[in-house]
Amino acid sequence: MSDDNDSRRRVRQSTDQRDWTQDDVPTVDVQVRPVPPSGELVPCFVVVSGGQIGRVFALRADEAVIGRGSEADICLAESSISRRHALVYKDEQHLVSIRDLGSTNGTFVNGVASAEQALSAGDRVQLGKVVMVKFEYHTALEDDFLAQLYDAGVTDPGTGIFNRRYFDTHLQADFSLSSRHGTPLTLVVFDLDYFKLINDTHGHPVGDAVLRQFANLLRSRCRVEDIVARYGGEEFVLILRHTTRSGAEQLVRDLLKRTATHVFRHAGCEVHITASAGIASTEGPDLYPEPQALLAAADAALYRAKASGRNRVELDTVEPLPA
Repeated sequence: MSDDNDSRRRVRQSTDQRDWTQDDVPTVDVQVRPVPPSGELVPCFVVVSGGQIGRVFALRADEAVIGRGSEADICLAESSISRRHALVYKDEQHLVSIRDLGSTNGTFVNGVASAEQALSAGDRVQLGKVVMVKFEYHTALEDDFLAQLYDAGVTDPGTGIFNRRYFDTHLQADFSLSSRHGTPLTLVVFDLDYFKLINDTHGHPVGDAVLRQFANLLRSRCRVEDIVARYGGEEFVLILRHTTRSGAEQLVRDLLKRTATHVFRHAGCEVHITASAGIASTEGPDLYPEPQALLAAADAALYRAKASGRNRVELDTVEPLPA
């Protein structure tokens, strides 16, 4: 018996001391069937890379389409994701699977290209070239907590609309989509006229109320797929997808008219205010090489509007940049 133990010990020591390479490691193809969760858990995707890191998408319906199109149930605005990229569905045992819908850049589960794959908790799903989500099961309480945590990171606390960080991320993603597909992307920058005078005259609580109500006015007139954000101070921005200059100008003129006629009220105080706006668009042949150039053009148009008397809108120059 002692000879057998010595033999096992020598074999184990020899194995531990060996300098293994990747080619030496044996591989075993084992198919593990996922275990369905209890009815109290909700399947979720948590974004771990891409433009919406930390966002949680709960899968409450029997199926959901993932894509960058506004009609997708799980909308991920990234240029390498197809409009209808993948389908997530539950079977009769409530197990969750993902099926690629013929996407351009593929769907990968744990690094392996997959046409269709059942998912287990902890699986990482890459969609296109940039976005990766982690598949998990959460309780309703966990889902609510993570949603609140994400909202706190992308929402401006003073107005309830998106913050500058969210705007910067989506401007980059939407600009890439516009460049890739040749669709117009239009940016609008607003600035409230003489806003400092409101704070000096009525106090900051009234000024804060005016900012909130103006943000609500912007949000009420925009589409679901548009991005409405506070850029800083009394400046606000809109990202308008698939929108031409003329379409944006019509929207902005309506918004400026509504702002000028609206009565902003707070704690018995009534305030009247106007706004100025600048518009820049990718509509046209190679006007802007990068999103920051588009933003700079909209900002320059805004300052022309303010220099021209305020309560007006100006458009970017539409001459192509020199080669």
